[in-house]
Amino acid sequence: MKHIGYFFSILFLLAGCQQKESTPRYPILLNMVHHNPGEPLFETKYTEPAYLKELGYTGQVLERQVQCGLTFDRWEKNVVPEKSGERLWIERHAAKVRTMIDNAERANMPLYPFIDVLVLPKSIMEKNGTTFSRNKDG
Repeated sequence: MKHIGYFFSILFLLAGCQQKESTPRYPILLNMVHHNPGEPLFETKYTEPAYLKELGYTGQVLERQVQCGLTFDRWEKNVVPEKSGERLWIERHAAKVRTMIDNAERANMPLYPFIDVLVLPKSIMEKNGTTFSRNKDG
């Protein structure tokens, strides 16, 4: 009889410890899967916005240096020379980022770009480097 009491006590305690999740565990769940810089991109479903949406993610942090896809033409025409290697790299990078943004929009997945450093093309620094450098008094 004593053993039956222990059994029901343990069963009661375990039942009380279980939680039913009727709502999502976290109101905000962001995916931050990133590739290693300088290495080939790895294949994973965890970078696909539609798959993340299925898993209940509420956003995706895009770590593809969106700021590197700028030609700065709105600032000054031909800052990054047309048909230069630098310009082609920027345009390819911008196309990859645009594809990622389009995929997220199709999946209705909010994006939060990750920007860690300001990167300027060499051509801008060659033409305007003194504008960006710190003066002696600053």
